[in-house]
Amino acid sequence: MNLYTLGIAILAIWIIIIILDKKGILEKINLSVEGPFFLAWKTKKIRQLIYSLADRWKNFLNKLGVFNVLVAVGAIIVVTVFLAYQLILTLTMPEIIEEVQIADAILLPGLALPIEYGLVALVFAVVLHEFSHAVYARLESIDVESVGFGILAILPLAFVEPDEEDIENSSKMSKIKMFSGGPAVNIYSFFISIIIVILMVSFIFTPVSSGLGITNVVDDSPADQFGITEDMIITEMDGENIESSADFVRKMSEFSPGEDILITVYHNGKYENFEITIGEMDGSAYLGIEFFDVEGFYSGYKNPATYIAPQTGMWLPTFDSPFYTASLDASISLPIMQTFFWIGLLSFWLGILNMMPIFPLDGGRVFWELVDSLVKKSGFTENTKKYTKIIVGVISIIFLSVYIFPVLLLLI
Repeated sequence: MNLYTLGIAILAIWIIIIILDKKGILEKINLSVEGPFFLAWKTKKIRQLIYSLADRWKNFLNKLGVFNVLVAVGAIIVVTVFLAYQLILTLTMPEIIEEVQIADAILLPGLALPIEYGLVALVFAVVLHEFSHAVYARLESIDVESVGFGILAILPLAFVEPDEEDIENSSKMSKIKMFSGGPAVNIYSFFISIIIVILMVSFIFTPVSSGLGITNVVDDSPADQFGITEDMIITEMDGENIESSADFVRKMSEFSPGEDILITVYHNGKYENFEITIGEMDGSAYLGIEFFDVEGFYSGYKNPATYIAPQTGMWLPTFDSPFYTASLDASISLPIMQTFFWIGLLSFWLGILNMMPIFPLDGGRVFWELVDSLVKKSGFTENTKKYTKIIVGVISIIFLSVYIFPVLLLLI
């Protein structure tokens, strides 16, 4: 099904949903169309469950709430630095932005999620985010009018509706705690998820050998002609250990086209030797293979910093290859790892980007309270609300502009 057909089908479904809503049929099953392409299901039963959990863990959650505020403020700083770096990069090296696919750029910073894991991750991250708001609303004596699930166009989501009057009458710290709860919990789930993935990689998978795993052999290339195949691991070249791409490049630079080189590979549990006559391409020595560092790739998945990039998840299936052995069947362990990875990745960026000081994002609401407090303490005006609105509005426009600037470059 192409995108045009899919779009027509989605539009047709929404027309039917709107008709059913107008006739009062959806109301019978507690569904309603709340806005353009937003179908909602509300309940008070889940609200009572959230209240029960908040009351039971009140002491712990209150202490965590203070830490949540610190995490949220830290997230504002992180996302500010990130966007500033992005702006500098966009202005000084626009060619990098031009190479990005527009589909990836729209979900900056490249959150192109696989559908099978993306939906699970999205539902988990959004539900956790919204229910955390509800928990802290309860702890700060802010009534939650309803809790529910919905669909925005085709995206599943969850939501809570706190009483606006209660919010208005709450202290600044109470508001900040409530707004900080969602993003902070997303960031916590990121760390928990990557710890699980790192532990699974460490205890389940093991490289069969160090060296360069061959992922592709060019047809009729020297490597192909002399019997080199995919899934082999180059361990030695001319008697020297090869453990990285740098080792391979250095060794190849010592040879000229037409010379013979002895290559040792690990394949199917044993070592084999191949004597290959080196070819030539663009005046340089050429074998005709594509490869990656087997041990380096494995070690990279033990570094938490790699887990904020979607490419890390896209490459996870590499563990289900002859380059690695698994103590637990990869058909079982790998989907679990991928699920936790995508939950962690989406939770991280949902938490971080939601803390951009753009109103009405959570970061914008926290920023509003902080600015309002500073304006009041400064004493230069009695109309604090007016000046807070101006400051937050200007900052929101600046951050939003920086956020979408790379996308605009791609569209021009």
